[in-house]
Formats: sequence, structure tokens, C-alpha cells
Amino acid sequence: MDACFGESRPIIEIPARIAPDQLEALKEQCDRVISEMGGEYALNMEGVEDIYSATLALIMHVYKVAMRMRSTLVIIHASERARNALRALKIDEKIRIYPSLLDYELACFGAATMSV
Repeated sequence: MDACFGESRPIIEIPARIAPDQLEALKEQCDRVISEMGGEYALNMEGVEDIYSATLALIMHVYKVAMRMRSTLVIIHASERARNALRALKIDEKIRIYPSLLDYELACFGAATMSV
């Protein structure tokens, strides 16, 4: 696993499309993962091109739960189109967004090196 997450830091997969009737079940799954593990989480948005209301609702739900649990949340594998939509919605002001896991790792490595 990567340097920033390690084996105990989960990556939560966001489906490419979320049907409105799937949303509550996905929220409950995310709640269980966050409440059991704590720490830092990544939302993997690989395959997500468009941000629909159910996707946005899930992202914001996970963000709120993570903040309540004093956890950290980032978004990885966000396509350019998804990043643009998230920026337009100002989600990037609350959650750091990375185009790939490598970009996230490099940011972690850079922060760790600068703080030494």
C-alpha cells in the first residue's frame, strides 16, 4: 500500500453512477467504515465523469461523518471533468482533490520532507 495511507487507511470506492435508491445503503456502508477505523480516508472517484446529485450527496455525507469523527478526507482519481465540477461547487475548499493516488502520495511526501 502507499506511504500515506498504509494498510489501515481505507479507500472508499465511489460508483461511476449512483441511483437515488442506492444512496442510503451507500451512506450506511461509508458510515460503518469510518466509525470502525477512524483516521484518514480517500474517496476513489475512478470512473466518475459526471457529478450527479446522488454522487454529491454521498461525498458531502462522507465529509460530514469524517469531520464528526475528526478524520481526514481526500478525493483521488478524480477526472478533469469531475475536478472541474467539484471546483465549481467549491467542494475543493473543504476536501483536497487529486487526479491520482500518485499525486496524493507526492503531496504527502512533499509535506513530510518540508516539515523535517
